[in-house]
Amino acid sequence: MSVQRRRFLLAKRLVLLLLPVCVLVAFQQDWIEQPIRQLKVSGADYPETPQKIRNALQPSLTEGFFSIDLEQVHQQVLSLPWVQYASVKRQWPASLVVSVAEYKPMALWNTNQYVTLAGQCIEGPFPGEVPPTLKLLGPIGQQARVVLQYLSFQRVLRSVALEIDTVILAERGAWEIRFTNGLTLRLGRYDVDNRLKRFLAAYVTHLSSIASEIQYVDLRYTQGFAVRWKSATNPHL
Repeated sequence: MSVQRRRFLLAKRLVLLLLPVCVLVAFQQDWIEQPIRQLKVSGADYPETPQKIRNALQPSLTEGFFSIDLEQVHQQVLSLPWVQYASVKRQWPASLVVSVAEYKPMALWNTNQYVTLAGQCIEGPFPGEVPPTLKLLGPIGQQARVVLQYLSFQRVLRSVALEIDTVILAERGAWEIRFTNGLTLRLGRYDVDNRLKRFLAAYVTHLSSIASEIQYVDLRYTQGFAVRWKSATNPHL
């Protein structure tokens, strides 16, 4: 066999050996670069959240199934208001799955924020259908303290039919409670839980039946308290 003939057969064998490899590389390239065809969102309780996620991730969905940066997508989702936790993963053959958990506020904090049970503040309008009605007011950065004190007040009041509408922590540290029936308690800065218990004892025995006539109760005394009536001529007590 001539040298030229041997070279031809060798080249042919090399081509036959390399052809599957080339086809596989080309297939893998197309596989890697195929765009995300479906975005799945789970865990969202607020109706607007899935669409907000889709809008935020739309530019990233043109990237390849394997080349998309999952950490970048994760950070994009976390940057959205009301998203507390998020996870992102690929799903064969061309889907991206985003799971989220959202902040659940317990109260309005001051005038333009909401606060969670853990004392976390959230900016922006409430995304759900029914926002919380409880209002907590206080100095900037004191939301966790106000939440804890509200919970303490609730424990003291659990035996009576009084619903807290607003808890206020003043700049100088004084506490005030406003109830949904219009009654206000001024508790001062110290020993506020015991002062509330003192009021509660009198409320159960004397004040509950005439609460609608009271403007506020001042508990900033070592013993006892003062009542301000809505009418200056109120004969009670």
